Amino acid sequence: MNKKQIWEVSHRTLRAFAPHYQPHLDATAMKFDLDPPSWYPLIPAHTFMPDPISVERLRVRSPYSSPRYYEEPILSLYNRGFLVESPLGGYTLSAEGDEAVNSITETAYESMQAIPVLGESEMQSLAYSLGRLVQACMIYGESISRWSIIYSRRLDEAPMDAYSAKVDQYLSDLAAFRDDAHLASWKSYNVSGHAWDILTLVWKDGPMSIDKVSDQLSRRRWSKAETEKAAEELRKRGWIEGSANLSIAEKGKYIREESEALTDTYFFSPWSAVADRDLETISRLLPQLTDLLLGE
Repeated sequence: MNKKQIWEVSHRTLRAFAPHYQPHLDATAMKFDLDPPSWYPLIPAHTFMPDPISVERLRVRSPYSSPRYYEEPILSLYNRGFLVESPLGGYTLSAEGDEAVNSITETAYESMQAIPVLGESEMQSLAYSLGRLVQACMIYGESISRWSIIYSRRLDEAPMDAYSAKVDQYLSDLAAFRDDAHLASWKSYNVSGHAWDILTLVWKDGPMSIDKVSDQLSRRRWSKAETEKAAEELRKRGWIEGSANLSIAEKGKYIREESEALTDTYFFSPWSAVADRDLETISRLLPQLTDLLLGE
């Protein structure tokens, strides 16, 4: 299994973990009368401590979403007393917010113990190998911002022998570093995150109407008018063609493919510092774990 295949399996495993614990987290949040996804900003609020949470800080990792995507849940949590205003700007956890986060986190670790996984020695080996890979991503490789993985690592609060939680955390860390790598691959173009998201969508899925683009990206909370404006930004650069129907232009195709290659370069360069035996352990055990999580 090569490095790209390891990453593909890692991403698949991370997605397979979530259904085993997410419903339990939502149920715990409901004890505080918090519906999903309204409670989700509590986790980064905990992660950023002692620094405040803000729309701007959340959009560092995900500039693809509208400010409204974050503003509404943050303000809701503030109005309900789970967040308090910070003198530095933004918000920090209130005592009630801290209580909710601690309860949700405890539920996460408890639910992890019931997940169908490999034997203890195998989970230990997998966790240790993934941990060394994450450590390499923090230290070695290209000189890019590691904002996402640095804050992701702050969530690693599980005991060392909680191997399921450790594996899930390390996979989350790798996903965060992949985000760092991709952000670094296109930042020099000085294009908006929404426009880049549109470019990626048309590049991946082929020509589509502006209405379909708007619908596909509606989860990001952009209006159709904002999507049309971002598409115009791409047309002016010669990256896409068409008005009612958008298609990728040769220049846009080249830029997006170059960005994808650069993402891989940034993401995989630290992996060369990891021992072959660790990559072999991950290659061997991760697919087995994924099958168990998926019930296959």
